[in-house]
Amino acid sequence: MAEGNKPVGKYRAGKATVTVWENEDKDGNKYNSFQVDKNYVKKDKDGKEEWKTTNSFSKHELQDLQLAINKALLQVDNQAEAKEEEK
Repeated sequence: MAEGNKPVGKYRAGKATVTVWENEDKDGNKYNSFQVDKNYVKKDKDGKEEWKTTNSFSKHELQDLQLAINKALLQVDNQAEAKEEEK
């Protein structure tokens, strides 16, 4: 992911987020990469809330992650099919 690149999609379920990036290899071929994160709010000792991000998931959060991954894959596959139909 080059600095300044914008994701081509973000897919959420619960606290899980899958971000999809479009990349290009040295031969000009495009491909996607996927980043998974969990976003949550943590309170400091003064009670102030701050958003945090991690890539660690508990067992019950894995279902949300799986759903977010499925959403991302479905969209990427649909976009690939649409590009093929344009040819």
